[in-house]
Amino acid sequence: MELKEKFEIEFPIHASPHMLFQYISSASGLCEWFADDVNSRGKTFSFIWDGSEEIAELISSKSNTFVKYRWLDESEDQNKYFFEIRIVVDEITKDVSLVITDFAYEDEVDESKMLWESQIADLKKLVGSSEKFMINYNGNLNNKSSIDLINRAFLFGDSVFETIKIVNNKICFWEDHYLRLMSSLRIIRIEIPILYTSEYFEDQILKTISRVNKNFSGRVRLSVFRSGEGLYTPKSMEPIFIIHCSQQERLFFEIESSSYKVDLFKDYYVNDNLLSNLKTNNKIINVLAGIYSKENEIDNCIILNSKKNVVEFLNGNLFLIKDNTIKTPPLSSGCLRGVMRKKIIDYIKFFDKLSLKEILDITWILLMGI
Repeated sequence: MELKEKFEIEFPIHASPHMLFQYISSASGLCEWFADDVNSRGKTFSFIWDGSEEIAELISSKSNTFVKYRWLDESEDQNKYFFEIRIVVDEITKDVSLVITDFAYEDEVDESKMLWESQIADLKKLVGSSEKFMINYNGNLNNKSSIDLINRAFLFGDSVFETIKIVNNKICFWEDHYLRLMSSLRIIRIEIPILYTSEYFEDQILKTISRVNKNFSGRVRLSVFRSGEGLYTPKSMEPIFIIHCSQQERLFFEIESSSYKVDLFKDYYVNDNLLSNLKTNNKIINVLAGIYSKENEIDNCIILNSKKNVVEFLNGNLFLIKDNTIKTPPLSSGCLRGVMRKKIIDYIKFFDKLSLKEILDITWILLMGI
C-alpha cells in the first residue's frame, strides 16, 4: 500500500499569535478561510467543500501556539496522518510565521502545497497581512511584524502617559500617578482591564527597572495606547502599555534658585478644556514652544490659552510668588493636571487665573514637572 509523505511549509504572516489562534482553532474562524463551512461538536469538526463533508478530530492544541487535527475515515492508516498548524514567533526578531505540517501522496504533494498557499492567502487578507503590507522606515523597506509603527499612538496620538520619578526603587507619588492614568483612560474611552490594578503596574515597573539596576533611580515613562486597527474611528477599545526607563544621578527633587529667562509663546494657543488637562501624545504646541526657546536663546516659554490667559511652561506647571502669595492657573485654563501641582496645592490651598500683567510683576516663578 502506498504511504503518504509528510511535508512542512512555512508562511510569514503579519498578525499576533492571539489573533491567529482564533482563526485556526474555532469553527467560526476556520470557515472564514479554510473551508466553505465548518461545524464543531466538542473536539469533532465537520469541514465542507463544494457540498462534500470531511470529519476531523482535534487531537491536541496549545493556546496561541498550535492545533493538530486528525482526519476520521474508514482507512486503517487514519491514526498515522494528521495536519498541524503551528504559530512560530522568532525569539530575536519577533517575526510571526505559520508552519503547516501535512501528509499527501508523492504525486500530490505539490498540489497540496498549492492548496495551502491559496488558503493562507485568504487568511492573510482576513488579518490584514497580505504581501502588499510594507513600511519604509527612514529609507529602509521592511514588512516585518517586529516593527510596530502602525499603532494608534504613532498614527493618531491615541495615547496617554505618565512620567514617574524613581528613587532607590521607590516609586514617588505612585497613587497619584495611577489615579491620574486611570482617569485619563476613562476620559479618552480606552477600556480598563481588571488586570490593570495599582499593584499590577507597580510590579511591571519594578520588573522593568530591575533589568537596568537592582537599585534604580531615574525616570520611568508608562504609556498606554488603544490597540487594534481603524482610522479615526477605532476598531478596538482595548489597551496596550509600554514602559521604558532611564537612569539618572539626581536622586531627589531640587530647587534651583537662579536667573531664568522666559518669554510668552504666542504663535499658537492651548484650548481651555478637559482634554488639555491630560498627559497625551498630542504635544505639538509644547514642541514648537521648545523650538522657539532654543532659537531665541531663552530658558523656557509660557504657553497661553485662546483667552490669552497664562496656562503653563512648555514642560511643566507654573507657580508665581509675590508678597507671600502663591498663585497658579486653574485646570479650567487648560493646564496639565500635574502631580507635583496637586501636591503643592494640597499645601497652599489656592489657585486662580493669571493675567499677562501679573507675569510681568512678580518676585519668584516656579516650574514644576511631572
